[in-house]
Amino acid sequence: MATRKALLGLVILSTFLLASSAPALARSQAVTAADPATCSISSLPSFVDQGEGAGASSVADYVKVSCSPAYAGRSVKVTATELFDRCSDKLEWVGRVEWPLLKFLGLIGIGKSVTLRLDDAGNTWAVVFAGPGCASGESLISSHLEAPPYSTVTTAFTVLAPRVTPAGASVLPSEITLGDLASSFGAIVQVEYPSVFAEDWVTINAEQLAVRCKIPPHLIWFGPNLQLLGFGAESSARVQLDDDGNAFAVVFGAFSCAAGTADIEASLEEAPYTEERTELTLLAPQPPGP
Repeated sequence: MATRKALLGLVILSTFLLASSAPALARSQAVTAADPATCSISSLPSFVDQGEGAGASSVADYVKVSCSPAYAGRSVKVTATELFDRCSDKLEWVGRVEWPLLKFLGLIGIGKSVTLRLDDAGNTWAVVFAGPGCASGESLISSHLEAPPYSTVTTAFTVLAPRVTPAGASVLPSEITLGDLASSFGAIVQVEYPSVFAEDWVTINAEQLAVRCKIPPHLIWFGPNLQLLGFGAESSARVQLDDDGNAFAVVFGAFSCAAGTADIEASLEEAPYTEERTELTLLAPQPPGP
């Protein structure tokens, strides 16, 4: 655990050092709850419990909070107590870190809640790694605006029991609005193969996505249990399918990513070398819709 966290810190630090001289720069299935006067919160509707070895029974979720730009720079506290309890008291949150003179991607919290800062467009986000050891069922996730009128909004996220799912690849969410401060993002890449390929290895490549993120290390990949899988312009994620043929990795673009659509490819490392494709669309920074 300590080694993994230290390595995560080194990756983030190297990103900042390389970027410091440069200018700072939902998919439809997301479940959203809103207070029209202030904020909304969205998450994935569900995620299948999956993983092998040390990452068994893990899930991930993408949480986004959007408020009126009038609340830019304010903080929101995101809480997932039920998910924390359901996943063996283990949640790790990755998102945008802000210090007085530094802005970068990093581990922003461990535990049932995390505090996020709204960007100039009124948006903020985090990816939560849950588990290993998650149990199936629904959990509520809430966001509380830490400024008048102190509104709270809530959404639901369901951990689904392990199961065989239709073969393919997908990005969750498939459409993401970039942050206005660093043009960063995070997305979950899910791969699904027939269970006959259980415990086989799959390589996920996102070269087109890496090209869109201008500053090294371009992309950073993590697996269940926040395991570092790779980073760099030519990096890929190597994941092992579980007994149902499922696996996931989370890809982060840390700095200066450009809007547009990029292909992502997943392929078995052994015969029959089956390849699955999906795509991620990045949108330019913008305030929440009406």
